[in-house]
Amino acid sequence: MAENSGPFSISISKFIFVMKAIAADDLWDEVGQRLEDTGHTSVLVDPEHMAILQSLLKEIAATGGSVSHRGSRVALSICGPGGPQAPGPRHPPPPPPPPPPPPPPGPGPGGDDDDDDDDDGEVVFVER
Repeated sequence: MAENSGPFSISISKFIFVMKAIAADDLWDEVGQRLEDTGHTSVLVDPEHMAILQSLLKEIAATGGSVSHRGSRVALSICGPGGPQAPGPRHPPPPPPPPPPPPPPGPGPGGDDDDDDDDDGEVVFVER
């Protein structure tokens, strides 16, 4: 087994060779399971690379080329700091954002909640 020296780069041709080898033997599930079993829950991906792939898939679809359902999902997925994530079995849709905090207390029924002495004759007691 190779010594773990952290992330590194490989050539495009080597990447394609590895992906084709996995695809040729239909080992996607096994590869995913082995990575997860060894504690790897994500893979480093450069967002720029994903944007290039998305652009290619969109161009193919726009010119009438055949793009699979999965390819369409990749083309429409969200690329960001967390990487592309299209909703699916392993990537459910993200939870909705938390509700905004409640607004600060405003003026009470009397319409004046400040503590200044503005000589309007109203005495306001504010609990703190």
